[in-house]
Amino acid sequence: MGESGPESAATSWSGFTSRRNFLKAVGAAGALLGGGAVLSACNSDGPGGSSSDVTLNVSADGPYGPMPTKKEQKASIGSLAYAESLQAWLKKNPGVQFKKVSVNVWDQEAITTALTGGTAPAAFVSNVIGSWDAAGIRSAFLQGLAADVTEHVDESKLLPRLADYARPIWEKIWTVNGSYYAAPSSYNVGVGIHYRKDLVNELGLKMPAPGWTWADVRELAKGMTEGKRKGIALQSWGLQGGVSAEGLGLLSEIPAPETPWNWTWDYSSNVDHWARIIGEMRDMRFEDESVMADVTFGDGEIWNAFVRGDACMHMNTVVFYTAEPTADTTHMALAKKLDKPLEDVVGWAPPPTGRNGYRPDLSQGQIDAVSFSPDLDDDELSAIFDLHVYMIGEGFVKQKNMLYEETNDLKQVYNFDKITPVLKDTLDGMPGSPEEAWGTEFMEAVRAAGDHELMPNTAWYIPVEEQVGPTSEAVDDAFSKWWYERGDVDIAADLLRTENVRNTQAKSFTSSIADEEFTAGARKFYEAHDAFWQQNAPEFYDGVFRSWYEQKIRPALDA
Repeated sequence: MGESGPESAATSWSGFTSRRNFLKAVGAAGALLGGGAVLSACNSDGPGGSSSDVTLNVSADGPYGPMPTKKEQKASIGSLAYAESLQAWLKKNPGVQFKKVSVNVWDQEAITTALTGGTAPAAFVSNVIGSWDAAGIRSAFLQGLAADVTEHVDESKLLPRLADYARPIWEKIWTVNGSYYAAPSSYNVGVGIHYRKDLVNELGLKMPAPGWTWADVRELAKGMTEGKRKGIALQSWGLQGGVSAEGLGLLSEIPAPETPWNWTWDYSSNVDHWARIIGEMRDMRFEDESVMADVTFGDGEIWNAFVRGDACMHMNTVVFYTAEPTADTTHMALAKKLDKPLEDVVGWAPPPTGRNGYRPDLSQGQIDAVSFSPDLDDDELSAIFDLHVYMIGEGFVKQKNMLYEETNDLKQVYNFDKITPVLKDTLDGMPGSPEEAWGTEFMEAVRAAGDHELMPNTAWYIPVEEQVGPTSEAVDDAFSKWWYERGDVDIAADLLRTENVRNTQAKSFTSSIADEEFTAGARKFYEAHDAFWQQNAPEFYDGVFRSWYEQKIRPALDA
């Protein structure tokens, strides 16, 4: 999930957005929504502090929908748990009622059209309005597509309640010029590689471990490839992993305050090095033939290939490990088919680092958030914000305890991203623990992945752009050629062509940030990177970063 300005020095080359399709698929189930029309409560005072009549538009697709019908509650324990939790909140908020609206909240165009037309649901997933790209999300906030909820965040004392692993990301990445236009809804530790632990042991191969590189991935994938069975299944952004791990996203983008857009791209200075890295990924694809890949592959294709046994690894967020345990297309289904415990069949490891110690931002934790319609009046905004805080806190705990009472299955309690609740106090009221649900070894890997300093991000230092800026189309076209076309390709020439296209495109955009303000912020941003890499990856710092910083960045900002 790139987290800053244009495709910035804090983001990976791939501009990671892989969670989008997965969350679309599980969104309604995760929110435990039903299909009723209108429901209200009429007694007692509530935490929202209002007894006036309030009608909230909601979508059955989430994040909070109408009361499930009796039929839906009877058919699904999840719907029943959601209904009881929602009813408890409604009793404390007299006069609040829901009206169902038909808006596809997972479609960016549909939700933004509804927001600009005044027909949007009261709450929606923030990530969607920016197409799961942080620069796009912040730009949408500045365009007025979400209500300013800074006052509500402060009054609810939400920040002190955030889990230690979630709070730094929320405070540093989700603020826009000092204000909040969303509230956090969930957290996960990010991307990793899911692998067949049983086959690694059976074939006597090297087990994945923190600090492994793409050379290790290549060796492991090659060792597990046999006949039609491939070592790893990757979608397009995953194929870029070997390049991202070497820091191309950081090292190819140069601040240029003398230009209209303030940024330029530079692949030519070290073009032979990047061509070699890309060539190695192509060799893994076309020489080793250990990669299952297609330009049409998304989350579902690579995940299903892994579950079927057609691929021995797949790269995606940690939530794919803890997906619905009773479904037929999850890791649990694979373990049941093999009649083995899940922890003996599937493992998860953080994404590979670069050969010189660079840590790609794919290993950084991720927060999903909920925003609120800018058309809400004060009472409506107070009510829906209070409902959200309830549903990630007290209501969340209520639903999960009821689910456990009915199923006696901790894996259903701690599924998807529930292994790392966004509020730290929720675990105290939950039955059992994530370790009991999914195993100590897995949770140790998860907690270790979330326990490291955040990579410096442009959003912490440079004001938000009012427009998103140049697209990544030229980059996507180049990688599509490299990953999906066999035969001889001139990678160096393609890189130079891509550089020219991107810089030409940038000339048609004008930054909304004053040159002096941009330069001051950029200096602080790169000074933070200098300190970060010196402490966290001294080999990368001494061998790569320091000379690049002195030769490329300082002259650009001191000119």
